[in-house]
Amino acid sequence: MERAGERTARPLTGFDEESSAPVPEMLGSLEGSPPWLQSPDSGWERLRELFRRDEHRKFPEESIYIIKTTFTAGLVGFVYGGIPGYVNAKKQYIEQCGGELYHNRLDAVQSMQRTANRGFIRYGWRWSWRVAAFVTIFKQVYFCYLWEMSRRLCS
Repeated sequence: MERAGERTARPLTGFDEESSAPVPEMLGSLEGSPPWLQSPDSGWERLRELFRRDEHRKFPEESIYIIKTTFTAGLVGFVYGGIPGYVNAKKQYIEQCGGELYHNRLDAVQSMQRTANRGFIRYGWRWSWRVAAFVTIFKQVYFCYLWEMSRRLCS
């Protein structure tokens, strides 16, 4: 016999009702609870839940994780795009310089490094925001998917 808030788990090899054991539900019944404790139904509501603060004015752990991975992805993208940009700008400067006159070797090296640094920043920025945007969207979809799967498993 089942009680309120419990389900009966039936073993795969059981033949009768006596071999089943009651299993308590993980969340219980949320029908009479306030709306903020009920699981969100729509995708937009689940997305809003990622940015809603709790009673201690803290963001959910998933939101903090998304922010950290976005920042890390931005740094990785900056380096990933910046290093080839630096090398490419340096090679192009050496090829196009064509023996310009400089006052000394230090001026020539500084001019080349300025050009290479501009290439690093230019290409690093391009890759940085693209990788960060991709990772942010991916993580949000991933967490909404996990949220939906956990909601389906618990109900």
